[in-house]
Amino acid sequence: MDKKTKLTLIFLIGLTFLSFSIKEIAASDDDDDGVDDEFEELNKRDISVEIEENQTQIESSLRSGEKKDEIQFKLTYDSEGLGIEISYESDLSSVPSTEFEIEFGIIFRKLIEFIDMNSNNIFEPLIDVNIQEYDLSSFLAIEYTPIDVSVDTILHYFIVKSTDGIFSAHIYFSEEFLIVNNTLITPIQTKIDIEITNFSYLNGTSQLALYTSLESEIDYEDAEDTEDEDLGYATNEGGLLTNSNNFEGIFTWNNNVSVDGISKEIVVSSLNSDDYDEDDQKLYINYPRGTIIYHDPKVGISGIYKIINGFNDSFILIIFLAIITSLSLSVGYSIYHFRENIFSRFDTKSNVKKLSKDDFPIDKLSSEKLNHIFDNERLQTELANFSLKNPKTLKSTKITALSEEFFKIVALFDWEDDDLYEFSKEMLALSPEERQIIYKEMFRKSEQQEKNRLDDSKRLYT
Repeated sequence: MDKKTKLTLIFLIGLTFLSFSIKEIAASDDDDDGVDDEFEELNKRDISVEIEENQTQIESSLRSGEKKDEIQFKLTYDSEGLGIEISYESDLSSVPSTEFEIEFGIIFRKLIEFIDMNSNNIFEPLIDVNIQEYDLSSFLAIEYTPIDVSVDTILHYFIVKSTDGIFSAHIYFSEEFLIVNNTLITPIQTKIDIEITNFSYLNGTSQLALYTSLESEIDYEDAEDTEDEDLGYATNEGGLLTNSNNFEGIFTWNNNVSVDGISKEIVVSSLNSDDYDEDDQKLYINYPRGTIIYHDPKVGISGIYKIINGFNDSFILIIFLAIITSLSLSVGYSIYHFRENIFSRFDTKSNVKKLSKDDFPIDKLSSEKLNHIFDNERLQTELANFSLKNPKTLKSTKITALSEEFFKIVALFDWEDDDLYEFSKEMLALSPEERQIIYKEMFRKSEQQEKNRLDDSKRLYT
């Protein structure tokens, strides 16, 4: 078993052990939605609804705490299609009131029946045959039903239907975390269940594409992992995100769709310029052919959850603890590995001298620009913000960083593939004294190898 495999196994074992600890630390989940009740209570929101002709305004504000924010959702259903505009203001108490930090939106404009000429399940206007276009331009009056979820929270349920009933959108806003149709809805987003029923196909082998316009001042980008996936609220999602003023808007969807009761995979096109507004973007959500097609995208704001104060219940610190615990489990193996195995793989360059503790400019470390151990920018930002707001909580936290001098030392060795990257991560888990032991052992092994090589050369020529 090679080094990478062993480290991976140790990491997974560490996470397994930690999962039991987290279960003990976590508070109760009385409503069985998979979300900690205290965290859920802290993030409940108050929602107000105002219905007008061809549009509905939904305002959602944080219920607890002194600082109140607001998410505004505007539903429009007119000749342009079914649209959802989202705006977010982080602090309603500011005087004068600030402008929205982020504004973006999506519009479902039309269904396109097409024949897929290259069998990639994506509508491509320049390649595929466009059989017909069904404009989403005429709708019935919106239906609104408030549903009591608990004594103090409501699920706000809307239905928007095309005049002929072929296209429907079931739209959900929840004041708390809630599972609807096997999908967890969070209070900072809305779930949109798209239903296409009895579409009048003109061709026996065609399929459908949903033309979707994307509006934002900053272009959308593909999301490798959605926030709900990262938090364990969802699986198998695709999505897009847009950023403004350090806030993130999301448009996500399940990668599977129900077609006549059977789960099938969907394919979403790449982003292109919008046909209706060149400053916007578009994409096609492509559905397999069927009589009843049911799909559930979501839109909302990412990364604005209110975090529980206190070490044991802090979401951020649980993640931080998970990483540190898993790394700690690998320290013992790392030291043994370097002492017994890895040194034999390194060849030193010429004129290498031993470096002692005095060679390290420790006094200059504060002025160095240090690389953070975390690759995830969101986690960096949230952890930094949390530490500023809760200095006492993180007072005893110790973080090890590597200076430029460290990389000057390791540059004296020849490395293969990703060994340098892995070595640096492992060294972060050690104290300066422990790193000195590793350095000395590496140089000792290297010098011994060089001596053996020279001895072999002498014997060869004598």
